[in-house]
Amino acid sequence: MLIDISHPAPGHSVLTGDLTIDSVSEIVDAFNGQFGDNHVCTIDLSGVKHCDSAGLAVLIHWFQQAKQQDVTLHFTQLPAQLRALAEISEVKSLFEGEING
Repeated sequence: MLIDISHPAPGHSVLTGDLTIDSVSEIVDAFNGQFGDNHVCTIDLSGVKHCDSAGLAVLIHWFQQAKQQDVTLHFTQLPAQLRALAEISEVKSLFEGEING
């Protein structure tokens, strides 16, 4: 498994591994936009070691799903590589509400 998602608490998920083209289908299937009954969800990315544009696309997709379900979605601990991709792709504003703690 290249990427793993765990749910240590309601509304809180943790990604660990590589969020790349080789793992995105695996993580999309595992998460499948399931925010449950939570109106605010946090996804911790501190365990993400590598990320590419396919990984960034998954996060953008999750933003869209969250919006459709009236869920506020926050990402924490964005890796530097992901921040750079978001800036280059001109989607940095999606991550400006990032929680760093």
